[in-house]
Amino acid sequence: MLGLKRFGRYIVVGFTTFIFDMILLITAVSFEMPYHLAVGVSFLIAITVNYVISRRFVFNGTTRQWNQGFVYFLIFAFGGAILTTGLVVFLVEIAGLHYLTSRVIVACIVGTIFYLTNLHFNFKMAGRNV
Repeated sequence: MLGLKRFGRYIVVGFTTFIFDMILLITAVSFEMPYHLAVGVSFLIAITVNYVISRRFVFNGTTRQWNQGFVYFLIFAFGGAILTTGLVVFLVEIAGLHYLTSRVIVACIVGTIFYLTNLHFNFKMAGRNV
């Protein structure tokens, strides 16, 4: 049951930072930044905010030190930015979807991957009732 509560908190934090991500993305594109660059930049900024909030409210029982966890986070974040950008470009260029629609679809996929990665590897919280 606690795992569901943690996942629920992750959904709330993730949705909030995703909205922030979308605002950054729309703003960057409106200033004529190419969408494929704007996706990566907005993702990295929003996921950094997500890390700070998630560490406090979702994975607050972690024993991993902040600086060590942040190094793992950076590795996952850059991988996530490449995956996110690649999938969005694929959906826009190959599938013909709008970049915002593509970003929403990709967020569901990458968000799930990030939750599981953080749960098991970064914060090492899997199976812990914290």
